[in-house]
Amino acid sequence: MNIYVSNLNFRTRGESLQTLFGEYGEVSSANIITDRETGRSRGFGFVENAGRVGRTERD
Repeated sequence: MNIYVSNLNFRTRGESLQTLFGEYGEVSSANIITDRETGRSRGFGFVENAGRVGRTERD
């Protein structure tokens, strides 16, 4: 599942997103989208989870 994350502080790093979303399930990747010319964050990104967020196992 790929999750769109917006309204991020421009200093937020992919590692921070991975840590935050890792509390809710396995994170495959976390990417902050950057401006091609300046390399600065555009304030949004994507987090890819291996499964569904918040999913719990049932007996």
